[in-house]
Amino acid sequence: MCLVTDEPEMVRALLEKTTRFLTDYVQAFRQAGDHGIVTAVQDDDFLVVYHNCVKVRQLIPAIVATGARAFHFGNAVS
Repeated sequence: MCLVTDEPEMVRALLEKTTRFLTDYVQAFRQAGDHGIVTAVQDDDFLVVYHNCVKVRQLIPAIVATGARAFHFGNAVS
């Protein structure tokens, strides 16, 4: 936080670079489709756990289609 006042140009450049990186990163997830992340990392030694804390009954087909090998459902929150 000190850098915000001491080095505002550097902080701005860092935030712009970080924003570009994260935007590109998220776009890559989007372009990969629902199974992009799961199939890229999930194997016999590593599995993806899907977690959701909402009412999932209507979402079950989409949740199963993620390809995750484990599911965790917490208390439904609004």
